[in-house]
Amino acid sequence: MIEIEGMCCCGVREISGICGIKSKEVIKDFCEIVYGGYSEDPRLDFSFVIFTDINRQSYGDNLTKFIKKFKLGEVISTKSKLNPNSGNMLKVYVWWVNDKNLREWWGEQ
Repeated sequence: MIEIEGMCCCGVREISGICGIKSKEVIKDFCEIVYGGYSEDPRLDFSFVIFTDINRQSYGDNLTKFIKKFKLGEVISTKSKLNPNSGNMLKVYVWWVNDKNLREWWGEQ
C-alpha cells in the first residue's frame, strides 16, 4: 500500500511507495486513505500532491496518464536530473487534485 506523507507546507502531500504498483491501485489506495474513513472528517485538505520516478521506470508517467485519462486533475513534471544522494535519475511530478472528479471516480470503484 502507498503512503501519503506530510510536508512542511500544509497544502502539499507526497505519495510514496508507488514503484511497481499499477496506477489504478495507487489511486484507489490514495482515495482509501483520504476518503475512506481514516479520519473523522474525510476530506481533501490539501491542494497538491507530489510523486517521483527514478531512472525513467515509467510508473510516474503511467500514473500521470491515468490521472489525465479519468480527469482526476492536472499533472506537471520536471525533466530528469541526477539525484546526488542515490545516483538515480529523478523526475518529480506535481498533481493538482480535482477533488470532485476524484470523489466521483472513487464512488464508482
